[in-house]
Amino acid sequence: MSWNGTGLIQGTEWDSGPQTFPLTIGGGLRPFNRTVQWQGLKAPNFVIGDDFIHSATLLSGTPSQATNLSSAASIKARLVMNDNSSALTDAVTLNSGDVDADWSQGIVMISMGQSITEGARAEFNKLGLAQLEIEATLGASKFTWFAPVKVIPGYIE
Repeated sequence: MSWNGTGLIQGTEWDSGPQTFPLTIGGGLRPFNRTVQWQGLKAPNFVIGDDFIHSATLLSGTPSQATNLSSAASIKARLVMNDNSSALTDAVTLNSGDVDADWSQGIVMISMGQSITEGARAEFNKLGLAQLEIEATLGASKFTWFAPVKVIPGYIE
């Protein structure tokens, strides 16, 4: 058997063609090659001081497919520097019952209030790039996705 870099183990012990076996933990597939797909956007605007409400699909595998998160004990999100050097906001816990969320299809609704987004103001006084760190707890394991956002300081009170 050998690791093929796609989240699957391949072996050729039984015939001349490769065999694939998905790795499992806690009864579910382990999400490899994780990416985020924003609904209709490459990178949404994260306006400091405004509510940030966007849905995203958490993908994994090769080719990328929606990750079934229905067994997740929790999913949290926070804004981090683009180079992951520090957190810019507190983490928020996502809710599987939010409108447009469908954790079985990997769709999460990320909702951060004004008081949370305001936490990024000290680092951003002009347009910049950052990432949302999205962490799902599946069984005893934690898996993290990173998604780009455009950070814009808002000034209207």
